[in-house]
Amino acid sequence: MSRPLTILLTGFTSRQANTVSEKSNIYATTSPLFAGMLRQLGHTVDWRPTIVGEAGVENYDIVMVGCSNPNSMTGMVHRYGAMYAMLKARRLLIWYDDWRVKEQYSAWINAPDSAWATRMLHEKRLGEHAQAMEHKPAIDAMLKALTTTDKAPVLAQLFNWGNEKLFMKEVPEAKWLARFDISAFTPVHVTDPKSVVDRSRSWVSAALSQTEDYTDKLRLTWPLLNQTKPKGKGFGGWKKMREDAIVKVLYRDNIGVLCKPYSHAGSGWWRSRYSYAVQCRNVMLADYKEIHGLGGPYLKRAAEIEAMDAGQLEQLIDQQVACFTSFQDSQSLALTRLSGHLTRIMDEPARPVFA
Repeated sequence: MSRPLTILLTGFTSRQANTVSEKSNIYATTSPLFAGMLRQLGHTVDWRPTIVGEAGVENYDIVMVGCSNPNSMTGMVHRYGAMYAMLKARRLLIWYDDWRVKEQYSAWINAPDSAWATRMLHEKRLGEHAQAMEHKPAIDAMLKALTTTDKAPVLAQLFNWGNEKLFMKEVPEAKWLARFDISAFTPVHVTDPKSVVDRSRSWVSAALSQTEDYTDKLRLTWPLLNQTKPKGKGFGGWKKMREDAIVKVLYRDNIGVLCKPYSHAGSGWWRSRYSYAVQCRNVMLADYKEIHGLGGPYLKRAAEIEAMDAGQLEQLIDQQVACFTSFQDSQSLALTRLSGHLTRIMDEPARPVFA
C-alpha cells in the first residue's frame, strides 16, 4: 500500500461496532483482530457504530461492514447505521464474524424487506427506524445492486487448509473473496501447558450452541465436560463461561477438545479452539468433514485416542501441533495478505452514489 488509508470498521452487532460491554465480551471475535491488524499496517481505523444520516462516511478510503441477520437480537443493534454505511461507502468490504454466514447473508441480501421489520425492535429505537426510513429507497436500491451491478468483496478468515469454494457457496453474490489466515493473531491465554500425565483423560466440548447432535454419535468412553448451550434453553437461558477461563481451566486441565462441524464444514472457517488446543497441547477431535484438510494426525477416531497411553498421547499431540503450525501463516504473512486485499480494493473504481 503506497499510503496510509482511512478505514471505517463498523457493523450490525455490538461486537462488530465496538459497543459490546465488558460483561458480555466473553469470547474472541475477529473485529478487534481486524482493527489491530489494520493499525499495524499503518492505517487510521475508526472502529465504531455508524449513525444514520451522519456526514463524512463517503470520505473514508474503505468502509468495512460486519454483517449479521438484521432481525436477530444481536444483528438489529446497529443495523440501520450499518446499512447507511454500506449506502455511503465509496469502497465497501463486507465481513462476517459468525459461522452462520448463509443465514445472515440471505437475510438482508435476498430478503431486503426483513431489514426493516420492527417486530422485535425496542420502542426506544423507533426514532432511529423512522430516520432510516427516510433513506429506505436508496438503501433498498443499494441492497439490490449488491446482488447485481455493484457486488462487494467479502473478507473471510479461513485456515489455509480449508476449501474456499465451500465458503463461497454461502455468499454467492460476492464480487470476490478477500481470504487470509488470521489464526496467528488468536489471543494467547496459556503459555505453560501441562503434560498429559498431569491432566484428566476427559473431553471438553465448549460452544455457544448445542453440540449433543455431534457428541452423542461419538460413543465416548472418557468423561465429557460440556460448556455448551443445553437443550431447550432459549436466548440468555444459561450462564456462559468466559472463553479465557475455558482455555485456562478446562483445556489446560483436560486432554481432549471436541469440535462440532459447521454448515460449511471444510471451508477452513477460523475457529479459535484450534489455536487454543495447540496452545494447551490438547488432542483435537473433530468431524471428518471439518478437519480432513489438515489430514494425518487429526483424523484419529475417538476410540483410537482413548486407547492410547500417556506416551502415545504426547506423540499424537506433537504431531497435531506440527501439522497445524505447518499450515499457519505467520503474523507478518497474514498482514501482507490483508494489505494485498486492501490494495486491490483501492485499485478498483469507486462505487456509485445511491443517494
